[in-house]
Amino acid sequence: MAIVDTIRTTYKELFTVTLVHPSYETQFTYEDPVSNTSKTITGSDMFNALSVEPDADTRKLFMRYSMNYACSDNMIVCFIRADTGKPFIKFPSDMRIRFLVKFKIDFLHRTQVVATGSQQVYVFSNTNNTLDNGIKHITKNAAGVTDSDIENNSLVTPAENCSGVIDILASVTNSDFSLLNGDALSSPAFVIRFLKK
Repeated sequence: MAIVDTIRTTYKELFTVTLVHPSYETQFTYEDPVSNTSKTITGSDMFNALSVEPDADTRKLFMRYSMNYACSDNMIVCFIRADTGKPFIKFPSDMRIRFLVKFKIDFLHRTQVVATGSQQVYVFSNTNNTLDNGIKHITKNAAGVTDSDIENNSLVTPAENCSGVIDILASVTNSDFSLLNGDALSSPAFVIRFLKK
């Protein structure tokens, strides 16, 4: 007689970051066979124009606290092992998740950004508290990325040369931008809006 146990591991969204850029969006319209109405889906090939990867400290953090991430379409999804809507392993209140963003040449040609060098980077963070019509922007301006999002590398200290960093902190003052609501996951949806040239 064999004994079989089922083990279920559940992962929940810790947060998402949607990268909005009109130059990389394509709209598809189709006829919904159930409602017989036209529906529109917007797709994006954003990750052909830039790359997003966790830095070395964040990779270690992901392993330690059963977290991971995925990039698809125009969205970064960070997820965590969870139990009844709470992190399976409680993460520290001073936790920082950092993604390094690297712009490709095509992105620079289509976007109102400057090619930051080894001295400066764009900083996108949930400490910015830019809320506009319920949209949680992690830029300093709800209209989109501007030069005000640029910081000196000496202040930001990225682990390697990059165009920008996405810093998501566990402890922030504005509860709308917090990863937790008490002990429960709040799974905020953040936005970075890029302006086309």
